[in-house]
Amino acid sequence: MHKLLAECTVRISSVGGSGTAFFVAPGQLITCAHVVAEAFRQGEDVTVEVVDARHLASIKFVCPPPPAKPAQIPSPYPWPDLAWLEIDYRHHSCVQLDTQEPSLANGADEGWAYGFVDRFDSKIFRGSFASFKFEGPTEGGDGRRWTLKAGQASPGLSGAPLLNAATNKVFGLLTRTRDATADLGAWAVHVVEALNQTPELAPLLDMNRLFHLGDRAWDSALARVADASKVKSHVIWVNSGDVKAADSTMRSAVEYLKNNWPPNEVDVVQVRFTPGDTADMESIDRYMANVTTAILIVDTDKPSASCLQLAEAAARNRVPAVVISEMDLDWSTKNRFEEIESDYVYQFDFDRFENGDLARIVSAYLTRKTIEMDRKMRYTAHRTDFM
Repeated sequence: MHKLLAECTVRISSVGGSGTAFFVAPGQLITCAHVVAEAFRQGEDVTVEVVDARHLASIKFVCPPPPAKPAQIPSPYPWPDLAWLEIDYRHHSCVQLDTQEPSLANGADEGWAYGFVDRFDSKIFRGSFASFKFEGPTEGGDGRRWTLKAGQASPGLSGAPLLNAATNKVFGLLTRTRDATADLGAWAVHVVEALNQTPELAPLLDMNRLFHLGDRAWDSALARVADASKVKSHVIWVNSGDVKAADSTMRSAVEYLKNNWPPNEVDVVQVRFTPGDTADMESIDRYMANVTTAILIVDTDKPSASCLQLAEAAARNRVPAVVISEMDLDWSTKNRFEEIESDYVYQFDFDRFENGDLARIVSAYLTRKTIEMDRKMRYTAHRTDFM
């Protein structure tokens, strides 16, 4: 997705300075109004650099239009701070615009911008990525702006496309930095929202949809990313002590899960460690490194030391985990889990099963996906049993 995003993005320069623009339809680009405002009111074209070639782009519309001279270009520029450019060049990719808003719950979505900055060598502009966290929309004023944090928006990124890493579509356009010299973030506008609310720019939405009906490059990339990042739930039967055989409840649950869930989605595995062994602690961490989300099933009325070790490794490696036990946790075990949660700023989910309910409860977790899937972690298809 990063490669495709870069292919849709160009550097622009004009009498007003330098910035970034991106293709939303063949020959049609959008950028920040403040980047081209001076050229617009002087009636000049801007220069667009595409694949090491320079093209002249006409400015079709600036929203809102800049004030007439001798007034200065306002800073910050009024919402939505968008401009529509057109060039006589059609051999390029186009971004796919995102109608969804980023999630701010359970850890905000991450955004990736691509633009042309001279961060490394003054006056030499190079394509560069910048990552941000969505902090939320700023309401009121002349329009909604989205606040971004935890990233550096260097000069030249004005007009850069902002990819929502959760959807892998372009949600926003960077308009202003919060600090050009530090990683304090930036402001952005939601492109679809801004185009919808600006009649002169709204035709770009239909152009974007029509382009992607005929060109499947972005959809194909989305499919490849989805396949590569498919996470796999791990249902782990934690042996108690030296018991190797499963009781009838556990056997029926394991058989049900293996028969009803595709092996590429769920891995049912028996894990047994020797409690307190330093080497085994290293093995547990290696094991958890390949686990994306864990359901730890305790096969007795009390979690074994192995279960506690696995749970602690889950917290240490930031693996979402649910602990399912046949009985309520006793005071000492609850206290230990609370200590783990406190030490690692982490939270377990707990549940219990009775008689033949185990398969149903586990299936409910898998179906509802109440365990948060971490899209950053990738499952490597191999099974590791410690027996």
